[in-house]
Amino acid sequence: AAASRPGEYVEHRLRRVEACARALAAAATATTMGGGGAGAGGRGGGGIGEEGGLTVEEVARRVYGSSLPSDAFLRHAAYCNTRCSLEKLERDGSAHRVAAGRRWASAAEPA
Repeated sequence: AAASRPGEYVEHRLRRVEACARALAAAATATTMGGGGAGAGGRGGGGIGEEGGLTVEEVARRVYGSSLPSDAFLRHAAYCNTRCSLEKLERDGSAHRVAAGRRWASAAEPA
């Protein structure tokens, strides 16, 4: 089915990448405004760590919200897709790794 709709798949992936960028930007904004709690970014899922940035799992919780799968296999797939989106943002210069590579931050946040 996906082979007959490659444009839809690409659009979906790009929307996911954009959602990851928004999650990182919201986390950076919450940090500079003194927030960073579970409500930052509008989806919950953990605050900003003392080391800055968000883990892949925290970004996924913010991006997927209540649609994050409860099944461990599918949740792992969501985390992998989130990691791929973050790596694309890193290649594009929109995100970078912090805390020895364990966390991700918007390029607007200092390394």
